[in-house]
Amino acid sequence: MKQALISRSLGCRRTPQLEAAPLQIPAGREAVVILAYYFPPENAIGADRPFRFAKYLPRFGFVPRVIANNAEECREMDSVTRVPRRERHKPGLALAAGAARAVQKLLPYNEQLAWAPHAVAAGSRAIHKESAKLVLSTSPPLATHLAALRLKQRFGVRWIADFRDPLVGNPCRTRRFGKIYDSALERCIFSHADLLIANTESAAEAWRKRYPQWAGKIRTIWNGFDPEDAVRPSVIPRRPQALLAHVGSIYGLRDPRPVLWTIERSTALGLLNPGALQVLFAGPLEERIFSLTDPPFSTLAAKGCLRCDNRLLSRSDARRLIATADYLLLIDHASAETIHVPAKLFEYIQVGRPILALTSRNSPCDQILAKAGVPYKCMYMDASPEQACARLQEFLSLPNRAVPASRWFWEQFDGSRQTETLASLLRCLLAS
Repeated sequence: MKQALISRSLGCRRTPQLEAAPLQIPAGREAVVILAYYFPPENAIGADRPFRFAKYLPRFGFVPRVIANNAEECREMDSVTRVPRRERHKPGLALAAGAARAVQKLLPYNEQLAWAPHAVAAGSRAIHKESAKLVLSTSPPLATHLAALRLKQRFGVRWIADFRDPLVGNPCRTRRFGKIYDSALERCIFSHADLLIANTESAAEAWRKRYPQWAGKIRTIWNGFDPEDAVRPSVIPRRPQALLAHVGSIYGLRDPRPVLWTIERSTALGLLNPGALQVLFAGPLEERIFSLTDPPFSTLAAKGCLRCDNRLLSRSDARRLIATADYLLLIDHASAETIHVPAKLFEYIQVGRPILALTSRNSPCDQILAKAGVPYKCMYMDASPEQACARLQEFLSLPNRAVPASRWFWEQFDGSRQTETLASLLRCLLAS
């Protein structure tokens, strides 16, 4: 029922007149319509992956036409259309957006559904103008895939669905009836998309087991980094305590308390001088999950070895902090079957200073760190208190000098190489 409501609310029959991107498609190149709700300069981690695709696709014979959310303070960019537009909409589009907004209220998660009709309208315009045969949608939010599905139904384009996070098995999607809802939508997307891209091999393998009938169209393109905008280590400033920094949001099943309890236990046992180390959480923390006024946050803060900067940092401030920290802290999802990789891991590894990772055994994070060539220690979530304390002591004995990452890391997660892989997949779709 909800799936049918979503499908009917995505677009009106007529396409509104939207302003065209100023660039023209060169002869011999193919246009790719990219539906990306988050896109720079919006300060969201989900904006980086579609930006890298759009930046490097022209090197491989494709011209991107990006359709993104019209967030505040987002400047206009060549080949990027921001929707919804600020001018008055045509009645049909306004009606479709209103219907989508009403359906959104019935859903267990905010899929940004009201954005989808505007994306469909802008995508229709781009397909007409550029004779585009390819549409790439990247989620979350799910509205990007639903808009792409509508465009495929309308124009018969080849559709590539890119998942930065999975639907089924996503530890942040745990509401009542959410599993049934996610399963239905995932099956709908998987059945209609021409290509399905996961950002970890663990996620791709889970899909192949769940949907063997569609295994042939499942591929992996990892998250990564822009080789032309790499994070480099900076000089560590003089300070009274060594700094162990977690830079970025903590939400969902990412729980830092096992690390903090280990630090608290180590100080109580005399294994760690609280005046020698300060843990910094720089980024929003979901206090509905854990309260900063309760132990171990409160007890460590009272000892002067914990500080929380509970706000969203600018990209430049976040990168500066990563580059100047003595040690870096990574908090993975607290799940026995973790298939995610926190995007900050790639920035941490570029800097090359010691990384303490709270993760599961043989998780994607565990496997990447084992081959990345930088100093690290994993504190596994099933470790006993004694094992965790021992691992913390091992970690703090590591020198804080920066170590260059391995050649494997620089090649495997280079955004330009990953986009080359995407371009190869696009060419195969066009030829099929």
